[in-house]
Amino acid sequence: MADSLFVPIKNFPENIDQIRNEVSAAFSEFGMDPPSIYFSERSVANPTLENALVIAEGIGPDDYCWVGISQSTADITEDPEYTIIVNIETRGNWVFGGILAYSFCRYHGRKVINDSLRLDGMGGYTVDSLRRTLVSLIQQG
Repeated sequence: MADSLFVPIKNFPENIDQIRNEVSAAFSEFGMDPPSIYFSERSVANPTLENALVIAEGIGPDDYCWVGISQSTADITEDPEYTIIVNIETRGNWVFGGILAYSFCRYHGRKVINDSLRLDGMGGYTVDSLRRTLVSLIQQG
């Protein structure tokens, strides 16, 4: 079963190219190669961020996440100004998924919700606290 990290955001990113650029910048911050970002083959005929699943695939065998972006409510996002939610799911590398969450938080949000507690046992992060957590996890190997 896959677990998720959630990032409430204020507005949809403009397009998948914007996501590619932001994710690439975030992975570079951590000294890592950026993943491939593309729409799922099972997506609709004319995929958009609002109606399709985005895939992030890195070079490692466990570097794989599904990213869904959808309109939500303040009850779910816990913030009336940020009512769009990015759902990042993985069955593999949690640091990889964490960097994806960091990229969405850094450019579009102000917190990450970690309901599953899978990354490091914390239930949520600011962009700065997530960055510190990721640096620590990367250093631990």
